[in-house]
Amino acid sequence: MKKRIIQFLTTYFLFVLLFVLQKPIFMVYYHDLYTNASLSDYFRVMWHGLPLDLSLAGYLTAIPGILLIASAWTNSSILRRIRQGYFGVIAFVMACIFIIDLGLYGFWGFRLDATPIFYFFSSPKDAMASVSFWFVLLGILAILIYAAILYCIFYCVLIREKKPLKIPYRRQNVSLALLLLTAALFIPIRGGFSVSTMNLSKVYFSQDQRMNHAAINPAFSFMYSATHQNNFDKQYRFMDPKIADELFAEMVDKPVAATDSIPQLLNTQRPNIIFIILESFSTHLMETFGGQPNVAVNMDKFAKEGVLFSNFYGSSFRTDRGLASIISGYPGQPST
Repeated sequence: MKKRIIQFLTTYFLFVLLFVLQKPIFMVYYHDLYTNASLSDYFRVMWHGLPLDLSLAGYLTAIPGILLIASAWTNSSILRRIRQGYFGVIAFVMACIFIIDLGLYGFWGFRLDATPIFYFFSSPKDAMASVSFWFVLLGILAILIYAAILYCIFYCVLIREKKPLKIPYRRQNVSLALLLLTAALFIPIRGGFSVSTMNLSKVYFSQDQRMNHAAINPAFSFMYSATHQNNFDKQYRFMDPKIADELFAEMVDKPVAATDSIPQLLNTQRPNIIFIILESFSTHLMETFGGQPNVAVNMDKFAKEGVLFSNFYGSSFRTDRGLASIISGYPGQPST
């Protein structure tokens, strides 16, 4: 029993350790963003990021826990092969997520979620258009190297057995103890016994968003995002659709009375309104906003002749959400 319990705990805390060590690697890789970070900031990031690490380690330890229970009843070589295959797959998946997250954060500014899957499968050619062949090749090479390192760690610590585990004399007691330990993984997976379950906000601790991003476990972020992509039409329904339609009908298609006080912004009753949508445009290029002169001269001309909104809130942070909001007036969606 003792050996199996030690192996169970070793598996769990090895996953936790690997996830914790990924955080300073991320910060060192993006050292330009963390030039002012002190040594204590590194430890704060690792400490506050622990809840997601403990949760994901719980998910990954569940199957090894079940295999340990099965090993108390049979010494079949099939269990060893399943164990080797499991840790091989986990090493590869962990490597893919970590390396892809490192590569994409510099472009997108947020940790990995299910967005790459959406873009890649909807239009793989366009998704790969902004990166070079060598960037992709180096990424694949880094994934293979990191996966090999992880598997070597798993093999040396967990898979290789100097003395194979024997079927215990009191297999019922051993199975019960391991079953209780495996069931106890529900606690870190859920994030304790509070009302709120585990989510990304658990690790947010700083006013500096970069520190919060560094504390996020990208594998948990990806898993959480991928499992919250259903029933979009049922989300954020705060009232009955009929009541919403009635309220909306009161706001539109009303004749304007002469007594109504409506600000007159334009010098014509029937203006020709044209949307000019620019991707990643900067106010630093417009003299009207205090930026560089003689760069976006026609944009400055529009700003002087038209109605300029100088204090405007962004609808969201991705093109697919921003365009839907600009064109249709629909609020930016939080999860798609």
